[in-house]
Amino acid sequence: MPLTRRRALQMIAAAPVAIAAARANGAAAWQDATPVGSPVPVAYTGSLNWYQFGYTPGGESVASRLADEAVAAFGQLYPEITINIVGIPFEGGQQTLDTSLAAGGDDAPDLFRIASDRLVKYAAEGLAAPIDPFLTEADLADIYPNVLSGVEYEGQHYGWPFWVPPVGMFLNTAIFEEQGVALPGDDWTYEQFLEIAKQLTFDRADGVHVSGFSSAIQPDIINIWAFLYADGGRVLTDDGSEYTFDSPEAVSGLQKVTDLAVTEQVTPPEFGNQKLADIVAAFKDQQALAMYPGASGDVGTYVAENVPFEVRPIPIGASGEPTTVGGLATFAVRQQDDADRLAASMAFGRFLTGGEVAAAVPGYYLAPPARQSVTLPADNPAMLTFVEMVPYTQIMPKTPAWGEVSAAVNAQIQAAVTGSVPPEEALALAGEEIEPLLGG
Repeated sequence: MPLTRRRALQMIAAAPVAIAAARANGAAAWQDATPVGSPVPVAYTGSLNWYQFGYTPGGESVASRLADEAVAAFGQLYPEITINIVGIPFEGGQQTLDTSLAAGGDDAPDLFRIASDRLVKYAAEGLAAPIDPFLTEADLADIYPNVLSGVEYEGQHYGWPFWVPPVGMFLNTAIFEEQGVALPGDDWTYEQFLEIAKQLTFDRADGVHVSGFSSAIQPDIINIWAFLYADGGRVLTDDGSEYTFDSPEAVSGLQKVTDLAVTEQVTPPEFGNQKLADIVAAFKDQQALAMYPGASGDVGTYVAENVPFEVRPIPIGASGEPTTVGGLATFAVRQQDDADRLAASMAFGRFLTGGEVAAAVPGYYLAPPARQSVTLPADNPAMLTFVEMVPYTQIMPKTPAWGEVSAAVNAQIQAAVTGSVPPEEALALAGEEIEPLLGG
C-alpha cells in the first residue's frame, strides 16, 4: 500500500512509546517548526561524528568539498555543535562503519550515509534510530511518498531520505545526428526504442562498429532491471519477504532485453559482460555506443567533459506507465541513550537532506533531491529530466539480503542475454537461490 502523508501520521500516533521518548529529548518542539527549511531547536552542545564514504579532508574531490561546505553552513545555524567528518573508503569502509557502530562510545558514528536497500540491516539490528518522532508535518508533505516508503521498516522510518538517482536512458546525440535519426520524446515506447536502436547500429568506414544499445550488468548495478519493471515485473514484494521476478511480466521484460542481443543484434558482442566503465568509455570516448540506461550520477561527468548527450526516460513498456528503478541515499542516525545528542544528530540529518543546505551550498545536490521543495538550477536540463522521474521511480525493496539478491538476479540476466539460458528459466533459477535468503 502506498505511503501517504495521512498514513505516516497514523504511524506516528501508533507509536506512543517512541513519541514519549522523543518528547523527552525535545522532539515535540520540532512540530512547531512546520515551514520547510526551518531550523529545529536542539539542547545539545558538543560534537557529532559524521561517517562519510569517500571523504578526504581539504576538498580533494567535489563530494568532499561539498561536505565541508555543508558542515560550515550547519555551523552557522547551530554554532554550539561541532561536526567531525570521519572519512571511510568505499573499499573496505563498510566494515569500518559496522565495527564503529557496534562499539558505540564517543567516537562512534552519530550520522552515516547508507543506501536504503542496506538501511534495513541497521534498523533490524537496532543500530539506526527511527526518524518518525522528528518528522514534522511539513516534512511529511514535502518528501515524495514513494521515497519516504523507501526508508520504512516494520511501521517506522529509518534514515533521512537524501537523493534518488533514477535510471534513465542516455543518448549520444552526436551518433543520432551522424545517422540522421530524430531524438525521441519523453513518452517513447519500447517499440520506438527498438527501431531507433536498429538505426543506430552500424559500421563506420574506418571499421569502428557502433552499437545502438548496451548496459552494464554487474552484481550491484540494477540499470537493466528498468526494462523488466517497465513491463510490470518487481524483484520482491514491497516488504522484501518474497521473490517475484519470475512473474510473466518480468519474464516479458527480460525477453525483450535478450532479444536486443540475440535476435536484433543491436548490442556489442561483449554485451552482458561489460562493466560500467566500459559502457561510459564506449559512449563518450570511443563514440561507439548510442544509448544506455544509467543513473543520474553520469550527468556531471558528461557536462564537465562537454560530451554531446541528452537524457530520456526509460521507454514505456507493457505496463503502459512511465516506470524506472532507482536507489535511495539516506542519512541514518545511530540509536543511542543520550537523548539530546540523538536529537542533535536528527537535526543534522534533516539539514543535510533539505532546502537549507541547498541554498547555502551551490551545487550540493548531485542527484535529484528526495524533497519536492528543493529545486535544482535550470541550467542543467539533463538533471531536471531525472528530477521528473522521481515520483514514479521504483525504489529497491528493503531486505538484509539485498547484496545476495542483486548478485543472483544479475548473474542469471547475464546468462539470459548471452543466450545460455532462456529468460523464464533464468529468473526461476535466480528465485531458487534467493528465496531461502528472505525468510518469508
